[in-house]
Amino acid sequence: MKQHIAILYADSRFTPWQENIDTATVRKVCQSLNPKYEVDIIHMIDPCAELADLLSQYYCVVNLCYGFKHLMQWEVAAWLDQHEIPHLSARGNVQQLAQHKKEVERLLMDFGLPVARSLDHEGEIQEGMYIVKPVSGGCHRNISIISSDELRNTFHRLNPEEWMVQPYLNGREFSVAVLPDATGMSYETLPPVEIVPFPKREVFIAGQEYGTTTRDFFPVLDVSLREQLSNAALAAHQYVGLEYMSRCDFRVHDHVVYLLDVNAMPNLHPVKSLFPQILQHHGQSLKTLFTRMLSRHKLLRSGSMNADTPAVALLN
Repeated sequence: MKQHIAILYADSRFTPWQENIDTATVRKVCQSLNPKYEVDIIHMIDPCAELADLLSQYYCVVNLCYGFKHLMQWEVAAWLDQHEIPHLSARGNVQQLAQHKKEVERLLMDFGLPVARSLDHEGEIQEGMYIVKPVSGGCHRNISIISSDELRNTFHRLNPEEWMVQPYLNGREFSVAVLPDATGMSYETLPPVEIVPFPKREVFIAGQEYGTTTRDFFPVLDVSLREQLSNAALAAHQYVGLEYMSRCDFRVHDHVVYLLDVNAMPNLHPVKSLFPQILQHHGQSLKTLFTRMLSRHKLLRSGSMNADTPAVALLN
């Protein structure tokens, strides 16, 4: 008898940040799930007891709900957790932590992972460029890059509960995908993709807000740097407490790998989103991803391993 899986789906129009989720994503995910499963598509509605009862009947839920109306994506995951509905995404409280950039910064600093430490008071401002960004929220949204002189004029107006200021780090930028290994018991990374400013310039961020960038899926990297990026991504994945998959962004500044952001629930649009493209360029697929996540889910469900058990061996 086939086990039943539900795809919980909210179209981009209904998500707070208009995520890249549409019928193409749902169709691709359906095609990527093993035929041994019976798959139903459940359109997200406002969370209620009836929806929870429906989803509780499934073996697990593929969570493609990146928020819904007033709810953030972590709140949807937390609602699933509250009703003990198993889902293939990080727990709600972990996603909430991952989206709180200042808390992630403090956590990773405690573990000795290099980050661009945010400023606590105006007296810390030195000459150079700075990034001003929301304390909580999605990657690369509402970011400003300003000079030290501009920052001195505006620092006192920035609510520290809402905004954080970090030094702008010149250097190469990379994104690293983390996913379960073939056994489902541990994790592995895929080769780093480089975010390249085009035309070439020193000041840039991923995306289009500060000029266009392109992606180099086969950047020139020495073995040492590749290992540093991989180990840092695995470390961040574990320290934050993530499950199943993540994507971490880094800047390499003065030969040091600095973590910029941890994406606890990477988007899976087959064309527009980065994670599926990384898979494709390195001979993997969404089918590989879901096969491995379901293997991990089976182990967790059987009690063979604990979600809180460290799944990777870290290098000092």
